[in-house]
Amino acid sequence: MLKRLLIIAPFGNKSAPRQEIIIKKHFIAHGYKVQSLTDKDSGLKRLFDIIINGLFLIKKNDVILINIFGGKAFIHESISILYSRFFNKKIVAVLRGGYIPYYYDKYKRFYKFILNMVDKIIVPSDYLFHELSSRGHVIDQIIPNFIEIDKYDFRLRKDIKPKILYTRGIHGIYNPLMAIDAFSLIQAKYSSASLTIAGNIADLKLFQIIKNKIKELDLKNISIIGFIEKDKISSLIHDHDIYIQTNIVENMPVSILEMWACGIPIIATGVGGITSLCNNEIDSIIINSEDYVSMSQQCIRLINNNALTEKLSYNGKEKVKEYAWENVSKKWDEVLFND
Repeated sequence: MLKRLLIIAPFGNKSAPRQEIIIKKHFIAHGYKVQSLTDKDSGLKRLFDIIINGLFLIKKNDVILINIFGGKAFIHESISILYSRFFNKKIVAVLRGGYIPYYYDKYKRFYKFILNMVDKIIVPSDYLFHELSSRGHVIDQIIPNFIEIDKYDFRLRKDIKPKILYTRGIHGIYNPLMAIDAFSLIQAKYSSASLTIAGNIADLKLFQIIKNKIKELDLKNISIIGFIEKDKISSLIHDHDIYIQTNIVENMPVSILEMWACGIPIIATGVGGITSLCNNEIDSIIINSEDYVSMSQQCIRLINNNALTEKLSYNGKEKVKEYAWENVSKKWDEVLFND
């Protein structure tokens, strides 16, 4: 009899979890019984959903796949693991949050206690593998993030315009103020330059600071469009020529894979898993964290260097094939259902 799978992830969060949706769809198509938890749209609602409904759903399933982001979410993530161990289920935890090493150090005894209950721990990047391994915790496997490449339209960039895209939303760890500072230098050189800021507006205070800064610097052609549905990402990327990523913390961002699949050249801060995912000057340009001057300079460089732009665009398309779902799915088959 085929085993039953329960996937526990923030399905109600607009920003996540596309990976788990694809995994769920895959195993249903292969005849498995798959359920998911939770579809609630806030941390508190997710906590109560896990406490109440998680108890029954975990009991009736055989394999429990739990996504770990850490922070406040680790409260209900821990409850999921405790329930699963109580019912003697196979527990597979995938560590997704780039801040997990920080939380692990801050609450080491609790994190170690909970994670030691897990049968298999999966990470999507070399970064988290090395960070957790160096702290003495065993990581069973690296399974990278993935995308369905056929959902994205590729356009080779060569002769580009200063049409800048940022998609990580308004949150401190994504450092959107750096994007504004870099853009101010780009627009000083190209008055027609434009910047689109997409992504969930998670921090309203920071959002107001950004609006005030745009007004203070008298910047033009900036659009803040908020959350974008996954089926609209490709067309959004198509309308832009340079992607900038300004994170101060990162694991293995799906956003980079999406940009490669669409052919837009990438300039990103070299934090967390970025340096192991991206090859500087080959498929992306990597700069130091917080260095908005360098980011603006690299944008201007791409605008004036057709050969480099074309190289990054083409190599990104080739690189992303490694992270196509069809190349990663077998690893999930093995880790979930091969005992």
